[in-house]
Amino acid sequence: DFQQILEENRTLGIQFFGSGATPNFATEAEWVAYAQYLNELGALARQQGQNLMIHNHNWEFQRVFGDQTAYDVLMANTDPKNVVFQLDLYWVTNGGGNPVELLERYGNRIQLFHVKDMAAGPFPGRIEIVGEGIIDFPTIFAASKGPVRYYIVEHDPRFGDPTFDPFEAAQKGFDYLDCVTY
Repeated sequence: DFQQILEENRTLGIQFFGSGATPNFATEAEWVAYAQYLNELGALARQQGQNLMIHNHNWEFQRVFGDQTAYDVLMANTDPKNVVFQLDLYWVTNGGGNPVELLERYGNRIQLFHVKDMAAGPFPGRIEIVGEGIIDFPTIFAASKGPVRYYIVEHDPRFGDPTFDPFEAAQKGFDYLDCVTY
């Protein structure tokens, strides 16, 4: 019930919302239809003063249709007034995309960063605590030139690792963001 979601967002003061991932469609036509659906929902959200966002994973950069990735298809088939993008820096890197090139191409369409790091070693490395991996955050942050409004630190759980402390990962990530310069 999308209207219920919008009402709850208004009650909670939520400005940006979306799903945690896109489906992993196999055809360009499915991606176009999905983008058009999101655009319609985004128009409804905009009328309520809210922003629908799309969050990527690796498959949006691995699915290629001609000279466009699925991410390009989403961008091309959504209106900037209706849909914004949250660029997950780990997953775009994992999928072979280049965050700096995406920022240069799409500018203020990308308004949020999901800040996750990648461990060194065989590519793609596992998710790492922000600031302890190989992703060059200062270069990416500098390339954004200001349109990115929110930097969200996340570290997916290390399933099966009883020593992993998500609160320690969050604190280290926040500490890194507090000190990083660009």
